[in-house]
Amino acid sequence: MLIAALVALVCVRAWVPVTTYAHFDSDQAVFGIMASDLAAFRTFPMFMYGQRYLLAVSVWLCAPLFAAFGASIVTLKLPMFLMNLAVVAMLWIGLRRDGIGPWGAALAILPFAMPAVVPGTRLVEHQGGNIEPFVFVLAAFFLRRRPIALGALLGVAFLNREFSLNAFFALLLMDFVQGRLLERFRPHAVTTATFGMTVAALRTLAHWSEAYGGSTGLYRRPNVDNLVGFFGQQLATLIGGAPRTLLDFNIISSLTAGSSVVYVVLIAWLCVIAAVFAFRQPLERRELDGMSAFLVLVGIGQAAAYLLLSPYPLDKMVVRYVLLTLLALCGLAALAWRRPSLRLVTAGVILLMTVVNLTGTVRLLREYASGPPVRPLNVLADALVARRARYVSAGYWTAFDVSFVTGERVIASPSGGSRVDRYDALLAAHRDETFTVEDRPRAGCDTVLQFQICPPSSHPPAHADAK
Repeated sequence: MLIAALVALVCVRAWVPVTTYAHFDSDQAVFGIMASDLAAFRTFPMFMYGQRYLLAVSVWLCAPLFAAFGASIVTLKLPMFLMNLAVVAMLWIGLRRDGIGPWGAALAILPFAMPAVVPGTRLVEHQGGNIEPFVFVLAAFFLRRRPIALGALLGVAFLNREFSLNAFFALLLMDFVQGRLLERFRPHAVTTATFGMTVAALRTLAHWSEAYGGSTGLYRRPNVDNLVGFFGQQLATLIGGAPRTLLDFNIISSLTAGSSVVYVVLIAWLCVIAAVFAFRQPLERRELDGMSAFLVLVGIGQAAAYLLLSPYPLDKMVVRYVLLTLLALCGLAALAWRRPSLRLVTAGVILLMTVVNLTGTVRLLREYASGPPVRPLNVLADALVARRARYVSAGYWTAFDVSFVTGERVIASPSGGSRVDRYDALLAAHRDETFTVEDRPRAGCDTVLQFQICPPSSHPPAHADAK
């Protein structure tokens, strides 16, 4: 019953972003185009087109669905949804093996099963390595006694999203606390060697894939902005601890979701937990050797990575960089459940957060059930199809979005260079047939919402382009 309830919550929060274009953009569309290329055996992409990071694990999961059922928003995001269910299953198994009762385990999983609306959309977002790190870090916990398998897993995980390595650091710290780090030196060395060989092999193989230019990560030195961005922006968004206008996060909706009460209550709960663990019932050493402690360490590690390394600390759109912090809440709830004196307050805080977040999600469901809000880029896509505009030059955040939405009936690419080589070649070969989408009025162009659709005949002369 409890597992079914958790699965139901995941289904409720995933329904709108998985079945509609409520949260979709050109970055996600690029992954969809990659999956289409792979399904048609045009290319064998390993990293996101035009990027030096993000191993395209999800693309290889989508390609069979595209081949069997065609490219759509559902087949694009279905693997992401299934990974969410896999995370719930792994959390349940790990916490139950940790000695947490069924009610305590279900309560601990709630922060992941029903997060705030914004992170809920990101957990099924086909871009940025959002849900994959959850799968990788939990799988690493179950493979912690198998050094070769663990090393291979971490190699793939690292190239997909580098902060997945938090799992290995958490395992090392747990061994240190248990006093067995030295005796496990050999298996850890095997894991490290296997990790290095896996990364090197995948990078070598990627040189034969499409549009690969090397792989790296995005970092910068710590700054006070990181502190402000984490506690003032990202954490509040993550837990539903502040009102957030969904449209500001590229979610097509008129709603605002979240409540500052959640943030205040959560901080108070953390203070109570810290006081109890520090002065009344300290954590026992054995408690720091299971899934609960592992989740806390991974979540804290993710928060630390953001505080120390995030390149865009004040950008509200990079809440995906702190998603793994949800696992810290899961682990803390599980540890607190072991103390009868903390059960009531823990249940109250987690349930309050869940109810607030569920309310926002249900309101979004009702909004789409009564008639999906107008999405400007879908209107533009329909207008281009109606005009039989086969080739289109547009800005990045318009181009690939339109291409995917139209099922590539419209080939749209940025004029200043594309991430999709075949699109560049097609537009170059059909310059005289290429429409242009602009955001400023120009003679001879049609107005569609905020867009200007300019037919090929309205293009400036070639010498003007050169000038």
